[in-house]
Amino acid sequence: MLIQLQKPDATLLKGYKQWSADGIQVNKGETGIKIFGAPVDLKTIIDTNGERIRWANATPEQKNQANTKQLPVQTVKHYPVETVFDVRQTNATTKQLPELLPNRPIDLATDKSPIHLDNAYKTLLKYAEAMKVTVYDQGVDDQLAKRPMTWQGQAKGAFLQSQSDPTKKYILLRSDLTPTDKIHTLAHEVAHAKLHSAQSKDKWTTAIKETQAELSSYVISKNLGIDPGQQSIAYIDNWSKKLKALDVPQTGKILNQALQASTDVTQYLSSNLEKGEKKQVTTKKVFKPDKLAVVEQNFQSTQRHR
Repeated sequence: MLIQLQKPDATLLKGYKQWSADGIQVNKGETGIKIFGAPVDLKTIIDTNGERIRWANATPEQKNQANTKQLPVQTVKHYPVETVFDVRQTNATTKQLPELLPNRPIDLATDKSPIHLDNAYKTLLKYAEAMKVTVYDQGVDDQLAKRPMTWQGQAKGAFLQSQSDPTKKYILLRSDLTPTDKIHTLAHEVAHAKLHSAQSKDKWTTAIKETQAELSSYVISKNLGIDPGQQSIAYIDNWSKKLKALDVPQTGKILNQALQASTDVTQYLSSNLEKGEKKQVTTKKVFKPDKLAVVEQNFQSTQRHR
């Protein structure tokens, strides 16, 4: 948001030293963009008036009182202000751009090749299988259609887990999804599988679970060059109540988990796809719901709707 307010047309930003390390110089007279840098732990002393004093600014007497536990000491997160510059503010050439841009395994924003789309989807399937999650994308439409309609409409997919054997995990996907929506929905359900299985120690609300899954899916799709669009943003807004539902002490943890889930997947995609080329072989599976005891609350809380 800070970047958007200061330079709406910014696309690729780095610090002065980072640009220099790439052999690129910031143009003379350019005004930098101020952002918050990575947090650092800041040691503070709480004085007798309840005021927080940075350790570096404390008097010798206050430090002595803190060391003898006469005054409490707290560690807080401090976000330093950093200065960055957009690539347009540098002498970078057009030939250098491919090396500077984020390393995407495939850019589906410009390459809608059916083969590349299929490769991206099958690589995600392979990732799910590595997690020991079985994906069914055929023959399960009736199972998803049985779910009650909500404000989002009919479910596009769902993550399920066996009640009798928690090691058995499944993802169901509607068969009528477009190729890009199929990828985005699978990424959403994979995030559920990573973050919200029965073994998870965090018992988040449905609103938080759905927000985490869609945030993660949004990042994964963007990494592939797929634009999730306003529908994805609206999904996050509605479930998170425009992020108000995340107004809890664990907000940092909630967002970090979503980021970590998406990072794990995007790194896997980068390792298994190159310019969209990577052949994967999968076999069709038949889903038999009569042999599966579904955890009802998991099914209800891990659906992705239209």
